[in-house]
Amino acid sequence: MNKIRATTLVTILLAACGKDKAGEAPAAPESKGTPSGEAPAAAAAAPAKLGWVELPSLGLTLEMPSDGKAEAGAGSSLMVMSDSAPDCVVMVAKEDPDLADSYDKTVDNIKQAKMGNGPMKGDFAKNEKTPDGGFKLEWTHTSAIDQKDLYGVSYRVVIDKTNYSCSRNTNTAEGRECVAHACSTLKKK
Repeated sequence: MNKIRATTLVTILLAACGKDKAGEAPAAPESKGTPSGEAPAAAAAAPAKLGWVELPSLGLTLEMPSDGKAEAGAGSSLMVMSDSAPDCVVMVAKEDPDLADSYDKTVDNIKQAKMGNGPMKGDFAKNEKTPDGGFKLEWTHTSAIDQKDLYGVSYRVVIDKTNYSCSRNTNTAEGRECVAHACSTLKKK
């Protein structure tokens, strides 16, 4: 019994030291990376095919990855999600004119980290007012939870004198571009 324990112990120790039972080190694995042994950079994923996604309860549509689906969100809002672009999630809602914040108030809330965000980093990536009373805001902020960068989008789109909010915080700059594109295409069905 002691021989079995001793053999097992030796086998474990040799394996931990990188040697086989014969006492020889195993052959080095072949490098599949660059000459320096680094792994090659992953190939960039192909962009998701765009299509028009309907928002039935709002009578609107927007362009985003074609596999996007609108689902009920909080209150009367819709959340549009795509399996092919998981960081492209868009929240769309009809705004109550009596409750909607003004452009100045929205900008101030973002700058003061009052929209569920951490502190804003730098200036707005996009800060535009539209002639019809809408706006397009894009920014980067620090997550209040894990201190990573997050990317914000807040658009007010005016369609037939009705205000719609189109917004979302994303984990990547590419996600922000996808959300911003979707919000910029929001239109009547």
